[in-house]
Amino acid sequence: MEIPSGTKSQIIRIPKFVSKSALKVKKEFISGIFDAEASVLKMIDSHHPKGYPRIQFKVVSHAITKDIHDILKLLDINSRIYRYNTFSMIHINGKTQCRLFHDKIGFRHPIKDKRLRALL
Repeated sequence: MEIPSGTKSQIIRIPKFVSKSALKVKKEFISGIFDAEASVLKMIDSHHPKGYPRIQFKVVSHAITKDIHDILKLLDINSRIYRYNTFSMIHINGKTQCRLFHDKIGFRHPIKDKRLRALL
């Protein structure tokens, strides 16, 4: 899988074979990594007092967030990347975009799937 030895948290990328694979493989990869590392949240703010769903993915590698964002874009899922000094985040916000994620990729993790479905 061409994973370098040593500390990888800052340099890890989507493996080339996944990047070059069919869309189905890319979806499965995103589903797996989001099952492991993403959160499903209900966000409440002054503009949305009843709240809205957010799928949030946080990782140290800035590069992998770009790789994931590009795959989400292929699936017409709008996401935002936020880069900080020591980590990056991807947010998928709102019912429309979270429903697209659910329908096109989805969670296999039963708690995350249940939480997302409850927010939709």
